[in-house]
Amino acid sequence: MDYYCKLSKEANQLVEKINAETLALTLPKLMAIDEKCTLIIFYIFNGYALAEDTANATIQLIEQEYKKTYREKYIFDMPEYETWSISQRII
Repeated sequence: MDYYCKLSKEANQLVEKINAETLALTLPKLMAIDEKCTLIIFYIFNGYALAEDTANATIQLIEQEYKKTYREKYIFDMPEYETWSISQRII
């Protein structure tokens, strides 16, 4: 829960700073945070992240895998999409 709250706070801070100049840089960061939060919820509902001994391992797994799991949702056979799409630039 601490990890989720930290991500939520970070997202809120990013949203407060969005303007025309920062949108393109901020949006990928928000999308990354959203994917991490989605994975947290997935692991909690599946009972994996509930035990204290697996909480840290779950966080490490999320930090290692969030880009991969995010990109799996947006598989396109268009190289130019990956080059120009904001959704493919998550940090």
